[in-house]
Amino acid sequence: MWASVVERFGPPDLIVGVATGGEICARLLENVADVPILACAMRRASTSAKSRGVSKWSLNKLPYVLSNKLRQLEDILLERQDSRQRNIVDHQATQKLLDDAAVVSAHLQNRGGSRILVIDDAVDSGRTLKLVVESIRANLPHNIEIITAVVTHTRANSCYEPDIALYRETLCRFPWSYDFRGTSKV
Repeated sequence: MWASVVERFGPPDLIVGVATGGEICARLLENVADVPILACAMRRASTSAKSRGVSKWSLNKLPYVLSNKLRQLEDILLERQDSRQRNIVDHQATQKLLDDAAVVSAHLQNRGGSRILVIDDAVDSGRTLKLVVESIRANLPHNIEIITAVVTHTRANSCYEPDIALYRETLCRFPWSYDFRGTSKV
């Protein structure tokens, strides 16, 4: 991913990882990128719900064919929920995102940079990445370039198109996923 970003856009002055998977992806770049990394706390509601109500242990015992179907069902349900609740705002999450965006802005202005790389692990609906980019953009001068990169863009009809995606229309199972089986050194 790093090589694709640098080749296409040049090196960023700051990397922002979207919680949780994007932050992990950003931290993995620390060895190759001599760039400050910040985390953004925004994540989709279903991730928070899973962390409270579903045991990671139980999901990682399911056969992948079944957990894939559950992921597809989750995506369909989230899309339906999104279409019904577009105007409902989670004020606590929004305030945290605005706070994070202000930190990003202050950090970049203090360093004098002009390019931010926002990283996430996956884009499904695109809502999270869109909110993060819009919030950061609202706090920065217009001459700041925001580049987005993800490991996978899982569907073609999302509301936000990342600049770089290593995989398209592909479901990836990350070591930090609730349904991941195996050992992880992340």
